[in-house]
Amino acid sequence: TQSTWGVRFWAGARLCCCVSRCVFVWSINMAGEWHLYWKLQCFLIYGAINSGAPFIILLYKKYHLSTFQIGWLNAIAPIAASFAAPLWALFADNTGRHRDTLLVLSLISTCIFSCLYFCSSFVSFLLVIFFMTVFAAPLLPFLDSYIIQALGSNKSQYGRVRLYGSVACGVLPMVMGQIIDATSLDAIFVSNAVGMALFLLASFRLPRVIAPLVHDTTPMTTKVKEMLSSQMGLFLFTVLILGIGFSIINGYLFLFLIDELAASNTLLGLAVSCTILTEIPFFFFSQPLLDKVGVRMMILLAHVAFAVRVLCYALLQNAWLVLPIQILHGVIYSLFWSAAVTHMNQLAPPGMEATSIALLSAVFGGVAAAVGSLLGSHLYNVFGPRAMFVYTGIAILASALFFWFTYQKPLNGRYYKGGVEAEPLLQEDGEHVVNSQSSVAGYGTQHNSFDIVQRPNPSASFSISHRSPVPASTTFVP
Repeated sequence: TQSTWGVRFWAGARLCCCVSRCVFVWSINMAGEWHLYWKLQCFLIYGAINSGAPFIILLYKKYHLSTFQIGWLNAIAPIAASFAAPLWALFADNTGRHRDTLLVLSLISTCIFSCLYFCSSFVSFLLVIFFMTVFAAPLLPFLDSYIIQALGSNKSQYGRVRLYGSVACGVLPMVMGQIIDATSLDAIFVSNAVGMALFLLASFRLPRVIAPLVHDTTPMTTKVKEMLSSQMGLFLFTVLILGIGFSIINGYLFLFLIDELAASNTLLGLAVSCTILTEIPFFFFSQPLLDKVGVRMMILLAHVAFAVRVLCYALLQNAWLVLPIQILHGVIYSLFWSAAVTHMNQLAPPGMEATSIALLSAVFGGVAAAVGSLLGSHLYNVFGPRAMFVYTGIAILASALFFWFTYQKPLNGRYYKGGVEAEPLLQEDGEHVVNSQSSVAGYGTQHNSFDIVQRPNPSASFSISHRSPVPASTTFVP
């Protein structure tokens, strides 16, 4: 009855308020346990997204959208993300307002997602999905950038933080499926709103900036051009090829299993769970592997595993054998993403850390996803699914060779220009100056500001000179 639902609503609202307060208080007292804070943030943001996004397709079916229309709706998100994420990251890096940008974008994207409740036509869905992606695209790259900076010299531990996002991706959709069956599809809007509200509350404790601002008069567009024409541009080409392969598998594997091998819905559901949950152990063990073999071998291992995976699909005769093949997804994605985020941060010029991760996300989840969807459709229809997988495997092996011959290890985390180590940005007095302000794990009491002065000679030590307090950026001290 209506009164019963009213009681349930208010009880749920009070529970959400209590949980929100606990999250907020917990985040305030995280100064000494910063790693728990970042794991919480990963779980909240990935949980909020994946408790609603996988079920949007049910809204399309509810309003009887055609396959052609659904294809455009699936393509518009990566197209929007390919330009939105780098632009927002450039804005944040240029203004030094990473936290404020993250908070505003989170709030706006959540409100736009709620507008899906009122959509009933293709045009309305298209507009809402487009604008939601424009504001939501930078959220995950921003969080990755914050985590990498917080880890400091322990960047190889990124995988052990990121795995909590995989836990949320694997568990919450299954829970939401049960809730939707018990209630209605409207539950996705409630779950997304609650998850994003908790993420917003915890995000108020983020430092205002991701990395110290660097005194540099070089235009941001010039910096981006230098980044794309350097070692980073070569690496992003490798990311593009691998991302296209991921897009082809995500878009056409299930269609192949249904058309060629008559797979059941139960098998498809198990395949999804197996794909996501296998990321968790490999993200956990990515740290010792990254420390032992390095970025180069991690990415090459991911390429080889990917080629083996798609070639196994091409030879598949029994639909149930797809489950052990799906285990390779954990090897590929966790090893590749852990190494790629670390490598992009190493290649980023000072003050461009958020932009570098946003470019990685835009190429992998934006441009590559759109190209892979269109290219996969052509290969599937013209040559068939098995030939599509073979061609994808050949392209991945070629990408591995390209990466092998073009990779150059950054020295001291510095970036390359045109394949050669770039000189530090010099001021008139020949010193490289970074204004910063110290804190503990991005939280806590701020101390007097100081300048870190680095001589052009890489072997020179740092000298610290105290000055009167001035507005400055905040650094992480893990």
